[in-house]
Amino acid sequence: MRNAHGLSTPIKMTLLYAIFFCLSVIVLGGIVFVGIRNSLESQLKAHMERNSGELLGEYRQEGLAELRHAIHERLVENLPSRLWYSLRGPNGKVEFDPLPGFPESGWHTLEAPEELLVFSTQLEDGYTFAITSPLNEIREAERAVSNTFTAAVLLILFFGMAGGYVFTRQFLAKLDRLRKAADTIGNGDLRHRIPLNGSGDDFDQLANIINTMLGRIESLLLEVQQVSTNIAHDLRTPLGRIRQKLETLARSPQTEAPTREVIESVISLLDDTLATFSALLRIAELKSGARRSGFVDVNLTLILENLVTAYSASAEESGRKLILQVDRRLMMLGDRALLTQLFANLIENSLLHTPVGTEITLLACRVGRYLEVTVQDNGPGVPAKELSQILKPFYKLNRSRTDSTGGLGLSLVAAIAKIHDAKLLLSDAQPGLRVVTVFRGRERSREKSKDRSTRFRRQAIFSFESFTGYDQEARPGRPERKARGDIAGKMNSHIDP
Repeated sequence: MRNAHGLSTPIKMTLLYAIFFCLSVIVLGGIVFVGIRNSLESQLKAHMERNSGELLGEYRQEGLAELRHAIHERLVENLPSRLWYSLRGPNGKVEFDPLPGFPESGWHTLEAPEELLVFSTQLEDGYTFAITSPLNEIREAERAVSNTFTAAVLLILFFGMAGGYVFTRQFLAKLDRLRKAADTIGNGDLRHRIPLNGSGDDFDQLANIINTMLGRIESLLLEVQQVSTNIAHDLRTPLGRIRQKLETLARSPQTEAPTREVIESVISLLDDTLATFSALLRIAELKSGARRSGFVDVNLTLILENLVTAYSASAEESGRKLILQVDRRLMMLGDRALLTQLFANLIENSLLHTPVGTEITLLACRVGRYLEVTVQDNGPGVPAKELSQILKPFYKLNRSRTDSTGGLGLSLVAAIAKIHDAKLLLSDAQPGLRVVTVFRGRERSREKSKDRSTRFRRQAIFSFESFTGYDQEARPGRPERKARGDIAGKMNSHIDP
């Protein structure tokens, strides 16, 4: 998972965690550093005040000579960490340890070749006494503490980032399971469930609740679908019998011409109803995924060529033109009859909903590992806000128009595309409608290794049933059905053995 700046979420969260932790350590280090420095300076000042008090006590009791004697004794001892003692006379002359820039009474810090802490006191007769200590040891201690905390921050940063990355990855891996499952379910696979890791943690409990909810939703949807399928299946038989009796009545010599026309119109309405029921049953069959087991290698180029050959005459008669531009030997794994129906429905959709003079173009090519098939016309097209709606069952762009499947033609296209794991992309061709179907192609090396008889062992039975799921004879008074019957004959004659 990546954000808008390209950083993955685990890295981003790890960096934030490490930065926050380092800032905490730096603040803690600053507090410790200031505390240690103040403590060392306080100890040094107490030591200097104690020595100064001892010397000034002797000065007050015995006078200036005793002060000089006491200072001299301490200088003779020459301890490694001894203090510096200075005495400046009224004439400005400094006795004992030299001190640059002799300060006034009180505490002072001097910047000599080395940093000095000075405590000076005014004496009688114009003398000034000063006791001094170098701050080297304190500064070295400060540098040691600073270096230690710097190393500690770097180590904490490294281990914090490593540990944070590991823990963040584990946490986000669980979220990723939920996201992938939600994507799969959102794409329509209600049978998918969120996998459990068996730990019984909060994520497992949440996943279990969601899985239970999905199971209930799937059960309810299946019940609704089953009711629709049962209604379509149960009504098709009596409607078919009614149609047969009406046909018998229409062919009877006793039936007068006006009555026969009425009967023919009723039969036409029954045909459209039967076609709608057949399309519903076909969509239900496709959604069940039962046809996947019969997938074989299919030559998509051959299917498109046969379709254009079969539809060209009908298109010309209606004042439209079919154009085909395909690459050779576009092989894929699929069901030939369903793929034939998919593109036949798209061609019929263009023929049905475009004016005279429209050009309908079929383009097919290989793009990397994928096959792209485009069916495009230069007719009136579809409004942009309607593009996402026309694949829904029973949706009609123009409610005043009717078709033989009752608005299920493109829904059938979407169902066939889904069972082939294909992407169906609808867009404005400016003018017209462009429908792009993207399939996963077969590798060329595998295509060459397949035997021709294996690739073409299944023949597509292309008839009126391929379009509507209901087969019947063309009858006088129904020229569009006779045209489809002619197309069926042409398709059967063009199937490669």
